[in-house]
Amino acid sequence: MIAAPTEMDITLHEPASNRALNVHFRRLRVEFTLLHLADTAEAGDDGEAVHRFWIAVLPASQHADWRSVLRRFSACERLALDVRYSTRPEALEPYWCTWVDWSSEHVTQELVLRNARLAAELGIPNIVIDDGWFGRGLDSSYDVPMDIGDWTPDPVKYPDLPWLIESIHALGSRVIIWCAPHAVGPASAAFGRVGDLLVQDALGAPILNPTMFYSLCFRSERARRVMVDVVRDLFRRHPFDGVKYDLFNWLPSEECESPEHAHDLGSTIVGLHRVLAECAAITEAQPRPVVVEMKQDYATAAIAGLGSVVRGGDSPYASRTNLVRMDYIQARGMPGLNDYQTFPRSASPAEVCVIALRMVAGGVPAWGRDLTALDPGQRVCLLRVHRWYRALLHHGAGAHRESDRDGVLLLRTDVGVVLICTEPGRVVTVPADCCQIVNATLSTELVLRSEQKRTVLGSRSILAEVCVPRLRSLPSGVHRLDLGTGTVLTLAVELRPHPTDADGGTR
Repeated sequence: MIAAPTEMDITLHEPASNRALNVHFRRLRVEFTLLHLADTAEAGDDGEAVHRFWIAVLPASQHADWRSVLRRFSACERLALDVRYSTRPEALEPYWCTWVDWSSEHVTQELVLRNARLAAELGIPNIVIDDGWFGRGLDSSYDVPMDIGDWTPDPVKYPDLPWLIESIHALGSRVIIWCAPHAVGPASAAFGRVGDLLVQDALGAPILNPTMFYSLCFRSERARRVMVDVVRDLFRRHPFDGVKYDLFNWLPSEECESPEHAHDLGSTIVGLHRVLAECAAITEAQPRPVVVEMKQDYATAAIAGLGSVVRGGDSPYASRTNLVRMDYIQARGMPGLNDYQTFPRSASPAEVCVIALRMVAGGVPAWGRDLTALDPGQRVCLLRVHRWYRALLHHGAGAHRESDRDGVLLLRTDVGVVLICTEPGRVVTVPADCCQIVNATLSTELVLRSEQKRTVLGSRSILAEVCVPRLRSLPSGVHRLDLGTGTVLTLAVELRPHPTDADGGTR
């Protein structure tokens, strides 16, 4: 079922379960209930409301696995809803974030700048100042009242935010600020100003989230204006290069029944889309490119189209889990940003290399590691992986990846396909237009299947940064190759012109 983004109830009638067994009579019966249709209706020629929805029929014989089905559904959805994803070049470069390796109470502007300097040396230009820059973060103790909602720098942790931004800009890097414009903490000054616009029960009492903050009501036009003004004021006061929107997954489960404000919408999802659409107009109007980071737990296709990248959080401590999340985002066709990865101090350069290459396989790399605590081997590994990744960007790589099986992801460039193998022990089919094969596993052997004879131009170790030019043949069939962790095998590929415009222009 494809419809304009709004709440939808889905009931699976069959297959079903009774007390004794699962029941399936070789048919599927699903009931879709579209809610709040008035909020997504279009005006017809006769002035009557028109409700548009589509049913995508995807024959099983045409789709080998879940990725294929999800890719096709997502393509139909984008076509039906007229959604286009546009990722700025700046958004494709690696990210570093303050969130993972610290409690937000310990993050200061000096800590950020120390890491930003190292990030610049390692090829990580996008610096995310995350939750807690204004005061108490979401990771604060439950007995400390939240003061989120005022959106001014904490005077102890960030006594001179303009200086910090200027210092990061001097490195050639960007500053991306974290923002949850709907969130209002009970200890914030905003609580007294906008308390009547919070999600409330029928008696006018604001409803507290389990995360101990309140939410402005997305169904209220007045409340939505407050949210948009939060973003407008952030960019008016500071020359930020990006914004990370978060916490839209934390809304009260109860419907707002406030006696203190009016509702012009029935749908919270429609209200969220309207807020982010107005915020997109603000960021587009800035005199510099602005990166907009969304997150997969609220990014409908339409909302993803308002941003630059969609992050597949939250799995910073498990790179394999993170890659599975990214596999889903890639099947959705969205421009994917990895969750901010970290690793223990004991991690070997080979293990760090695998984590980094898994991120390149999943989308845009992002780190939450304390860069000041890296040992020399880890530091060199990150530098070299990012150097290789930047070469891919130079050759036209984007945020999209392709896959139709576990353990193999394809990254398209202007000069061919880069095949990244992320799981050992699999037989990997080499596409005809493959120009590089990358071992992103701890195994030193890959099993390759090629339908045709290929010419190997050489191999290069990302870890050792050693290039071995060696012209040899890779016969058709299945072969076992000795290929160390982080090694890139380069293949000859025939270049063909690619269409670039509707008039048939080529490159």
